[in-house]
Amino acid sequence: MPILLYTEKQATEVTQLSRSTLRRLESEGKLKSVRIGRAVRYLASELERFVRELQAQGADHAAE
Repeated sequence: MPILLYTEKQATEVTQLSRSTLRRLESEGKLKSVRIGRAVRYLASELERFVRELQAQGADHAAE
C-alpha cells in the first residue's frame, strides 16, 4: 500500500524543502496539512498537487 500521509520529516525528504519552507507554505495557504492531535501530516496527493502547480508555473514562465 502506498504512503497516504507523510510526517513533516518525510515531507521534507520527499519534496527536498526545508521544514520552515513547508510551514511557511502552509501558513500562506499554498500547501495543506492534516492535524491529528498534535501531529502534522501531509497528504501525498497534496504534495503532488503542489509540485504540479510549480511545474505549471515554470511552464508559464518559459512560454513568456
